[in-house]
Amino acid sequence: MPRNRILGLIALAAVLSLAVAAGRIQDEPLSFMTLTDEHAMLQKSIGTWEGELAIYMGPEPMKVPVTEVVEGVGQFWIQSRFSCEMMGMPYLGISSMSYDAAKKKFIGTMIDSQSSFLAIMDGDYDKKTRTLTMSFMAPDMTGKSVPHRNVITYADEDSYSSEFFIGEGEGRRVSSTAMKRKKSAAVDESGN
Repeated sequence: MPRNRILGLIALAAVLSLAVAAGRIQDEPLSFMTLTDEHAMLQKSIGTWEGELAIYMGPEPMKVPVTEVVEGVGQFWIQSRFSCEMMGMPYLGISSMSYDAAKKKFIGTMIDSQSSFLAIMDGDYDKKTRTLTMSFMAPDMTGKSVPHRNVITYADEDSYSSEFFIGEGEGRRVSSTAMKRKKSAAVDESGN
């Protein structure tokens, strides 16, 4: 059989394999392309939030006002910008979050203005307690990599609280927040 004909048959087989695979993708969407109830839950957090951050470093917590702006990145992801002034310095934390349907885990990343560390998180949601627990490994104040855990509890669609822990087991609580969704300005009857 001539070499060109063999190459042509190989190319035809490759094209047919791709066509079959494309048909299978259309018939059975891949898990990472399928919207879930968990994605819809995350989308409900889009908006501007205000509240208070308590930092537990001494006998009394240091409390500062905080703002968080959550935006959608399509229907699968949200991105959050959490800002405040911490110990006289501006602080900005940026996180992204989604749900990995194949792993059945919430996933996310976080960076902040006071470190060069990229946190890669995953976690679970407990429907009964309306609590999302995200975990990751990160350096502590000594530079040692230790478990970190953020426990977010949703009171309702317009308020949530969170507690942040560092260390093995239950860990040590280092901060907490209480947040409320900022209400949009009311429009009077004239439309203004």
